[in-house]
Amino acid sequence: MASVWINKRYVNCDATIRRKRKTIRFHFTPVLKRNHKWIRDMFNEMEKAAKTNTKLSDQSVASLRRIKQFDPDTYQIMEDLQWFANITDFTLEEAFAEHIALKEREGKASRTISNWKNTAKRLFLYLEPTTPVSKLTRRQVDLAMADLRNHEDRWGNKQFSAITLQKDAKNLRQVFKELLENKDITENPIANYRFKVEKWEKPKPVPPVSDEVFRKVLRESFIPEELQQKTLLAYYRIMSARQNDPRFYPEEGHVGDHWEDVDLKRKMINRWNVKHKDKSGYQPVPLGMWKLLMTWRDEVIAKEGQAVGPIFPWLNESTSSNQYRWFKTRVEKVIPGCWEGFLKALRASRSREVRRMDNGRFLESQIVGHSEEVADKHYDDLEHSDFEQIWNDPRWIDLEGEAA
Repeated sequence: MASVWINKRYVNCDATIRRKRKTIRFHFTPVLKRNHKWIRDMFNEMEKAAKTNTKLSDQSVASLRRIKQFDPDTYQIMEDLQWFANITDFTLEEAFAEHIALKEREGKASRTISNWKNTAKRLFLYLEPTTPVSKLTRRQVDLAMADLRNHEDRWGNKQFSAITLQKDAKNLRQVFKELLENKDITENPIANYRFKVEKWEKPKPVPPVSDEVFRKVLRESFIPEELQQKTLLAYYRIMSARQNDPRFYPEEGHVGDHWEDVDLKRKMINRWNVKHKDKSGYQPVPLGMWKLLMTWRDEVIAKEGQAVGPIFPWLNESTSSNQYRWFKTRVEKVIPGCWEGFLKALRASRSREVRRMDNGRFLESQIVGHSEEVADKHYDDLEHSDFEQIWNDPRWIDLEGEAA
């Protein structure tokens, strides 16, 4: 049995691990003195686990990591003695579960958590979930990703896109990187693994529809009773819903955009920031969007007597997939086959518009939600209006005149 005693400078522990009796000294701290019992319990379990070649409990693994934080030198001594070799080995399933649980504790968005769970679900189609992380090989990952690339659904079509699998490979690397940093594994077999996406597997770029098409849809797609949906679609296009989201999901901690957030005098809205889970501050509303929003507000007041609560309660009355299909049906009735370009216009067009304002890169990062680096990579390209500006540049109308 392990024993623990305390003196003025150290917390001392005697334990027999792998037939070797050794005294480990932890540098004294008041916190360690008050909680020395968990050290004794951890060493008792380590003695037992070393004899039976079993894994440590989650509590003891957590204790080891605490030791690493407050006394890394002592932790290194224990590691050199191989006191906990092969008794903290995670399975793939446990490693993913712990990583996902950590993201949940960090308050990551529900979409992020869902993406990680889907990554695990796909990988475990061809990787055995009970495989110890220390035993996973690069060869196993190569074969699993090759099988996933060719995986077919029940209709015989490839079920997963190469872009999706590339993200899954990136997530798997992240899990193993953290395992290595936490000393749960001694080497990372997939540190340099990259899932290659061939040129023919990359989705063809779909240009966003023009402003004329968007206005045509707003004019012709909705009946008078669908003013809320019409306003919402314009709100997505003009105000953006990347990191600022109007949805109200209290069970997920999403506050959304409410009528109380609207400043009627200044014509501004205090938007809800999904990533920070807080109000991002007041943002100006362009004049055309403001007129449509006030029309919808007048209708709400006429029906309810006052405008309070979520601006778009319809978002809480059905699922996102049903709303997606609802909008797609309305849009394609007006202009068949334009949905993909129309959907892209909700984000891309607004990003390009804001970029052309004074101080546009900064405004785009604040209003649309991209970082300046991401925006430069994806939205810094030419538009038709740029060509118009080049064609009509007054400085070059007369090459031989003074303006030239």
